[in-house]
Amino acid sequence: VVDSETDYDRNGDFKGEHEVRTPIGKVYPQPLEGLEKAFQGESNFDSQVYSDEWGTWVSAFVPMRDASGRIEAVLGVDFDARAWGAAIGKARRTVVFTTGLVLLLIVGAGLAIALLRADIMRRVEAEQRSRRAEARMQLAIRQMPLGFIEWNPQAEVLVWNPRAEKIFGYAAAEVLGQAIFPRIVAPAARTQVDQVWANFCRSSDGTHSTSENITK
Repeated sequence: VVDSETDYDRNGDFKGEHEVRTPIGKVYPQPLEGLEKAFQGESNFDSQVYSDEWGTWVSAFVPMRDASGRIEAVLGVDFDARAWGAAIGKARRTVVFTTGLVLLLIVGAGLAIALLRADIMRRVEAEQRSRRAEARMQLAIRQMPLGFIEWNPQAEVLVWNPRAEKIFGYAAAEVLGQAIFPRIVAPAARTQVDQVWANFCRSSDGTHSTSENITK
């Protein structure tokens, strides 16, 4: 099942019969090797030229994962094969003066492609490392024995871990997006807490204070 829109003329607007969504049920008789690799979890640049009713292409493929890390889709970026080949050819002709330079350029073009692939892979790996680090941090927050609450400058709750649920009695769904001070700060401590928060918002330094809290 394919769901795609492609901005072939690269004008930022998806219009015309070539740029509308691929019809559900369209059959592609020959799978692309790079696409298959991406569905197996391998990001890749496939230099194998292929053609369809819209043109002739080379493509890069990156697996898209859901929150649990399972592959749920593949992002494919197509490059016009003729333009891609012409760009390489132009680069070669620019520096070809002797037979030796022709040979050197072929090696250089191969190196450029290898460097491009390596750069794409480095970026993909960096993104994957970032996602894994974020997942580890979220797991630590969920499992920590301390209440963890994160809120924005308006004191509206962004993160409320399971321990905070047990401590204060509110489920996350009850407080996410809500102003938190009226719910957990004792009325007698509100002035103090408001002042601490105001000072914190004006400063780039951290702060530490204690106050009486209330629960649901």
